[in-house]
Formats: sequence, structure tokens, C-alpha cells
Amino acid sequence: MEISDYGIILRCSDYRENDILVDIYTKKNGIIKACAFGAKKSKKRFCGNLIPYQLLLIRLKNYRDLFTLEEINVVRYFPNLTKSLTVLKILFNISNIMLSRKGYAEEAIFKLLYFLIFTLNKSVSREDQVKLYLFFCFYLLKKDGVLLSKTGCVRCNKGLPDYIVTDNNGMYLKCSSCLNNNEFFSKIDKDFIDFFMSSLKPEKTFFERSFTFQTLKNI
Repeated sequence: MEISDYGIILRCSDYRENDILVDIYTKKNGIIKACAFGAKKSKKRFCGNLIPYQLLLIRLKNYRDLFTLEEINVVRYFPNLTKSLTVLKILFNISNIMLSRKGYAEEAIFKLLYFLIFTLNKSVSREDQVKLYLFFCFYLLKKDGVLLSKTGCVRCNKGLPDYIVTDNNGMYLKCSSCLNNNEFFSKIDKDFIDFFMSSLKPEKTFFERSFTFQTLKNI
């Protein structure tokens, strides 16, 4: 079976003497682990295109349970990603999060990942970079059903939330009156609520809004 798809490499790792293993998030097929045979031996084999966080067009072949990378072409290159240590840390964390997820392919997540990379490539503000990272994390938590999108107290639905609470089932907001001391919880403030509510249903202006780095750090 042969697959042609858009993809973004999340991680490359050495495999045997001349080969490289690549973890790719594809637009239609989700995460695929493939072997690029001879990638270290021949520079012409993939023309130096095994670069993480670029928009790629790839062709893969599947032999039983093994995918092999046959062809790869860069559709869009993002040269500024390596110029910021903050961005590199964000992308490293994103790769770990994406590779730890189990599930089927979701084109919406691929588009959001591309949007994140595209925006990080042109961003110069550390605050904007961290804001994008947190938004991406919130989105994945919502998609996985871990983070409830309810913005009031999950129990009484009346009190203003003062804490973010976690248990074995998920994360949600509670007011002081409904808090159970047996739960794991963290105190939150108005800035957190503002960011949280804005990121749950982001308007176009959300990415133009500014949040202090201290607020983002607390989140």
C-alpha cells in the first residue's frame, strides 16, 4: 500500500548505521512512524528534507507493519523556528504531547499544528509564543475530553470559580464553597479565567490580545 499525504515531522532518531526513524503527523493518516532507509549514507536520498516542523509532502510505502519513506518534498519552510530557544522548547514539548496521544487522525489538529508553527515562525514576542503554546495545549485537552469547557463552577454553576481542580477523570473549575479538600487543586485568579475563557472559544481578536508573561507563567 502506498500513501501520499501532507505531513509534519515531530521527531527524527538514528536507526542502525545508515537509516533514520521519523515520527510524522500526517493530515489524513495521523501519526506514522516510518524508516528513511539510507538517509544518513546518501545526502541525495532525501535532499536534506528530514527537518522537523516544516510542511512536507510525503510518499510512504507500507510493508506489513513497517512504513518506509520513499519521497519527501518541502512545501513550506520555516527558517526562524531555530532562532528562538523558547520556540524550540515549545516545539519539543508539543512533539512529546503529540506522540503520547493515542487515537485516530484528526485533520483539525493537523491544521492547528500547522497554524502554531506558522505563527511561531513569525513571532518575536516571548509572551505571544507562550500564549500560542498554552492555547494549543488547552485545545488538545478539550479534544481528549480531559478539560471541561464549562467556565462556571462545575458543581453549583453559580459561584465564580476560584480553583482549577483535577481528578482521575479530568480538569474543571470550582468555587470555594464547592471545593473538596481531597481533590488536587490550584488557586486561580481573574487573569487565568480571562485567558481560559478566551481560549475555549477564541475569537479572531484572541491572538491579537496581550497577556503579561507573569500571567502566562502562572497558567
